[in-house]
Amino acid sequence: MKHVFSKVVETTRFDYAGSTDKRGWDDPERYRKKLNDQPLSREQFTSVIKDYLLDFKDPHLFFVDRKQKAVGQKNRGFQLRRFNDELYVTHVGREQRVVKGDRFIRLDDTPIHIVKQTYSRLLRNEKAEREDWSKVLPYVQSGTFIDQQGAERTIELTNYPSEPPVAVHTVQSLDQDIALITLTDFANPNDVHDLLKRERESLSKKKKWILMYV
Repeated sequence: MKHVFSKVVETTRFDYAGSTDKRGWDDPERYRKKLNDQPLSREQFTSVIKDYLLDFKDPHLFFVDRKQKAVGQKNRGFQLRRFNDELYVTHVGREQRVVKGDRFIRLDDTPIHIVKQTYSRLLRNEKAEREDWSKVLPYVQSGTFIDQQGAERTIELTNYPSEPPVAVHTVQSLDQDIALITLTDFANPNDVHDLLKRERESLSKKKKWILMYV
């Protein structure tokens, strides 16, 4: 594991496109200490590497354990977005104890604004609408939320197999002049081509197109 970490550091120092501009941003010795303190599992070692890469503040810089990827990624079964000091459920996957619109007010019995400070590196100090709380949820074990009836509930968070992404390619008329084109991916160019061919007539009547890639 120490050898792998050294190779990662070498890559960021000499082969990373931002190595010159970000020289001095990282502190590899701090993470080497973690490797020396106690034996780590593959999952713990991967977390150390990911934590180290956060030093560079680059969302395009990441580390993947191919063996873990083959087993399948896990998630908490729902997604959150912060508004002020609450986290709203914006999407529900396999977790059936919450519904869209529920408001989390604490994680691990800690107020959301404190959680945000604790995991600011993971959230990259982004604005609320750009924060990715799916990166934080694996580090917390429980959540307290207000449900649709106004009752306060606390649940122990569970890991679920990640759902395979569902491709969405749609055209929606927002008003007489504006069309919204939503694309989740470009993995299959034929899907995009078929969409534009199918919606050619409706799009030709619009003065403006809004393209949203999600």
